[in-house]
Amino acid sequence: GMRLPDLLSGLIDPPDSDGDGNPDVPPVRDLHLGVITSDMGTMGHRVDTCSSPDGGDDGCFQHDSSPAVGGCAAGYSPFLSRNPGNSATYTADQMAGDFSCIATLGTNGCGFEQQFKAMCKATIDNAAPGACNAGFLREDSIIAVVFVTDENDCSVDPAHPEMFDESRRDLGHLNVRCFLHPDYVESVDGYFTALRSLRADTRKIVLAMIVGVPPDAPACNGTGETLAG
Repeated sequence: GMRLPDLLSGLIDPPDSDGDGNPDVPPVRDLHLGVITSDMGTMGHRVDTCSSPDGGDDGCFQHDSSPAVGGCAAGYSPFLSRNPGNSATYTADQMAGDFSCIATLGTNGCGFEQQFKAMCKATIDNAAPGACNAGFLREDSIIAVVFVTDENDCSVDPAHPEMFDESRRDLGHLNVRCFLHPDYVESVDGYFTALRSLRADTRKIVLAMIVGVPPDAPACNGTGETLAG
């Protein structure tokens, strides 16, 4: 969480590492920034770690201040916005700090992480006029989706609410059901197609992941440019 401001600063106030007087990459001058959680509820079933069984956070942007970060405001608008109209008074450092306040969510939320389902709800259904994320998407914008997670996707197929039923011992322990029953989890391909539908020019869609890897898979440990596969 402490590196989130660095990530944002690299976009809106990129460094000049070669000292030629110009930033390494063009700065992003018009940016909307929203944060969602992977909690999409548990289809009505009670699960200890999931506080809202019916829909969870439902892909709506999170804008409460994190208790883990100091110096935050009491609350924020549904999404942060920095553009040529307010950049003189809303600095890159301020936006980075605000981002840290709303994006530092910790790891204590709902144990069923439905990252792909939350992504689609946030960018498709919830972006419509009158919905909770209205105004976030602009027709000419580049859409960047960045996952920060330490768990595999567990976007459960609506046809299988039993995945969340603790009494179904035959399905295994709750924590590993998505691994044990991949046929109950919706396909990545379907979400990929849904995300692509947001832009006719798919060069305007960026998907990135800051994710953990299994410790017993040494071939996957390291920085991106060092990993062969």
